[in-house]
Formats: sequence, C-alpha cells, structure tokens
Amino acid sequence: GVNGPISVLESFLRSLVDPSHGDKIPEVVLMGPKGPDEDMVTLLAQRWATRANIKYLWGNCAQRADLQRARIQQVEMCYVLADVNARAAQEEDLQNIIRGAAVYRMFSTPLLVMMLEAKNVKVAVQTGIPERMCAGLDDLEISTIASSAQCVGLSTIV
Repeated sequence: GVNGPISVLESFLRSLVDPSHGDKIPEVVLMGPKGPDEDMVTLLAQRWATRANIKYLWGNCAQRADLQRARIQQVEMCYVLADVNARAAQEEDLQNIIRGAAVYRMFSTPLLVMMLEAKNVKVAVQTGIPERMCAGLDDLEISTIASSAQCVGLSTIV
C-alpha cells in the first residue's frame, strides 16, 4: 500500500523514473487503500512526476478487479513497500505479506515484498511467496532496492 513518509516514496519513485535509464522510463502505478492525501497530491504534481506520468489508483490489492485496473498482468515488477515509520514493525510486515501473497496467488506476478524485519521473510515464504521476492529492511537499505529498480516496462507499487 501507499503509506508512510513521502520522502522515502519520492526517493524510490525518482530512482524508478530517472532519465539515466534512457528512453525506457517505466509506467508506474501506485495503489492505495484510500484516495491520495495532500502530501501525495503534492508529490505527484511535481514536474518530474508529471513527466513520468505516475498514476495513483484507489484500490485494494487483494481484489482481482482492482489489480486488473492496475494492469497487473502486464507488469515487469510489483513492489510492496513497507512504511519505514510504522509503529508496529511486526504488524506492518504481516500486512505487506498478506498484500504480496494476494497479488502473487492471483497473478504469479514478479514482486518484491519489503519487510521491516528480515526475520519475517520466513513467514512470507510460508504463505507461498518465493524467498527471492522478499527483503527485510534491517538487512537492506531502501536505496539499494530503488537502484535495483531499473526494469523496463510497467512497474506497480502496491
């Protein structure tokens, strides 16, 4: 879901759509459980974001129809991002695991589920998400994930 500090999301998005990737700037679709808040509207109104044509969809990633609206069948990579300021890391991780498992079970979409604590990767694997599609932020820096996002095509952040 789209939660948490905008600065982390902005850094991630800027990395995805950076002009250094050449002409192959991916289409990015953000999905959140409610309409965009004021900070999100401000972020998406910035010049770099409007040029990148980043879209925001109000939806639930556990709903097939919402994922189809996001064109999940066409994505090269789906990211389930953690709220790095979450008060309860375990709860945040479990919610992201549920989101990631829903997407993966319905569409077998390549994804990366970000968790705050690497110890929760084994929980994600138990739900059917391949271990290679999981990352604990206590083992990984967000910038590493963002810089690895140099995929061509359609990327979705759930």
